[in-house]
Amino acid sequence: MSKTEETLRECGRWICHSFDILKAIIIRVIFALHATIAIVRIVIAKGDYWYLLNMCGVNFLLIELIVTIFKRKGKEPKWFSPCFFLYICTMIPPIWFLEINRINVKLGREPFNQTEGRELELLIEKGLISKANISDKTNLVLQKVRRKRKQQSHDA
Repeated sequence: MSKTEETLRECGRWICHSFDILKAIIIRVIFALHATIAIVRIVIAKGDYWYLLNMCGVNFLLIELIVTIFKRKGKEPKWFSPCFFLYICTMIPPIWFLEINRINVKLGREPFNQTEGRELELLIEKGLISKANISDKTNLVLQKVRRKRKQQSHDA
């Protein structure tokens, strides 16, 4: 084998390893960003910072990225993907909590928080949502939000 063929073969291997590492990084960054957005959304919706404990799954995902890059040289396992498993385990709780919160709000068990009430009022004022599309329970919640805001403005 000539020196040029050997150099080309080494270059090809390097490009393949680089491409594998790049794919591993992109996949895990997308998974981490999506999970982080879902976790932040539930923290905003519930107003409780304990839900940030779900970020442990994102940390494990990033640790698995480091292991994949340095130990496995960007190669994915054939039959089991720890990356996808960690992503699913990280995503199930926030989705579950968001659905429970949505159901409780619709049933009237849990009121809107102040920011959701203000956002809804802005959408009505801009004409993006009509009052006819809003249920009676939501209308009552909006009235409560308005009363609280008036009381806060009178107290200040």
